[in-house]
Amino acid sequence: MNPLLILAACFLPLFPFSMLFNSVFARIRHPLARAVLLLAWPQAGLWAVQQAGGLPDWIVPWALATALLYAVRALSLRDAGQWTGFLATALGALVWLRPDTAIVWAFFVPLALLALITGAITTRYGAAYAGYPDALALRSPRLAAGFVVAVLVATGTPPFAGFFAWLALALTAAPEIALGLLAVWLLWSWAAIRL
Repeated sequence: MNPLLILAACFLPLFPFSMLFNSVFARIRHPLARAVLLLAWPQAGLWAVQQAGGLPDWIVPWALATALLYAVRALSLRDAGQWTGFLATALGALVWLRPDTAIVWAFFVPLALLALITGAITTRYGAAYAGYPDALALRSPRLAAGFVVAVLVATGTPPFAGFFAWLALALTAAPEIALGLLAVWLLWSWAAIRL
């Protein structure tokens, strides 16, 4: 395997290389640092993919399987920070389907915004954890509204840019890959509702 593709698999995380990103993301606590990480990390992977030249055919199923794995794991998460990290892992894996700067920005700018809002909730309440007895919407309606909008944008809800990035991936993929993408998107929507 091309060493540049191994490097790219760390920055556009493919399982098990995704453990590196998740470990780094979990250790960084400052919201601004997390936002910068979310914007810079996939750029390094995109550069490595572009330098490697062509991609082998088996990368796409591996990327889709990684995205499905993290989508399923997200269904049980209640911590918004960890949820953001898992979504970043899944979306980074999906960039392999179409390694394009516009796709990276459409996926990761909303995640950086979500990291900042999650940080604000953590600063104010000690944690950003779904299921607190005192609902965030009652205590801080504006912050809750910002959080909800950020989650909707990050999960590719129309009419936001992420939705069109998902659509671009699905329309250019083979039918079985497009069905897998739809499954990932539906799982993330379900995980967002649970969160």
